[in-house]
Amino acid sequence: MAVSKVDQPFNALAEAERLHKAMKGIGTNENLIIDVLGHRPSHQRAEIAKAFKTSYGKELDSALKSELSGDFLEVCEGLCYCLSEYDAKCLYSAVKGAGTDEEAIIDILSSRNNAQIQAIKASYSKVLHRDLEADIKSDVSGNFGRVLVGILTANRDENPNVDPNLVAQDVEALFQAGEKKLGTNESTFNRVMCSRSYPHIAAVASEYAKRHKKNLLDVIDSETSGSYCSLLRSIVSYAIDPAAHVAELFYKSMKGLGTNDRRLQRTVISQCESDLPAVKAAFQRLHNKSLAEMVRGDTSGDYRKILLALLGEA
Repeated sequence: MAVSKVDQPFNALAEAERLHKAMKGIGTNENLIIDVLGHRPSHQRAEIAKAFKTSYGKELDSALKSELSGDFLEVCEGLCYCLSEYDAKCLYSAVKGAGTDEEAIIDILSSRNNAQIQAIKASYSKVLHRDLEADIKSDVSGNFGRVLVGILTANRDENPNVDPNLVAQDVEALFQAGEKKLGTNESTFNRVMCSRSYPHIAAVASEYAKRHKKNLLDVIDSETSGSYCSLLRSIVSYAIDPAAHVAELFYKSMKGLGTNDRRLQRTVISQCESDLPAVKAAFQRLHNKSLAEMVRGDTSGDYRKILLALLGEA
């Protein structure tokens, strides 16, 4: 876990007081804010935010907004919420107003387990007073929407044991529904991707390559398109290698000219308490450079400092 102070004595009121001191008077002590928010797990940050409101009569995110700006503010504001609330807010931003941020929806919903999906739905209702499934249905359609609704039922099989016979059945069902057929029977793909466990989907991808000499990701590319294709690819990619999948989210947020800061922030905040050593190792293996090196090259100032703190690099 990146948060280096997790095992140290924790006093939410004392941490809230440190944040208050960092923001009171003329000027702001950004380093103190980074020290508090960048080195605590999400459940402790939520306690700090609650203690801040208790002590000073205002929401922590509102206080931060009055003192900070830009990408540094965006990260600090995101750190005021528990992970399910943060995911809920990101999803609401993805569907509200004109247009849809399909990338954000895919990044979040393709890799969450049943308990996380349930927590996101509950947070969406509690914080935003809206229904996530209803908002998704009103914003997207077709097979992309159907798979998302399927995921939101939070009914994915989570048995860690894989049944080889069922894997073989799914491999043949996908072959018959895709490559063997003129056109595509998307409902078969949807059923497998929404209901089967991630280990099962990984086994299906492996067995498909053995039996039909083709990568399942390539099959998805040739049989589907658009956001629907991206969603199915994301599910399979995460199932095959979760650490490499997250490493690629980081890489895609920073590659080329400019930085996709929303994606970078979303990935750092949502993944900084996952298996970061494995993600960092995968990043190094895939791109011959460290994740920290790429973050340093793509960001600057206090924004860079808090990202590196969350990644356990500062």
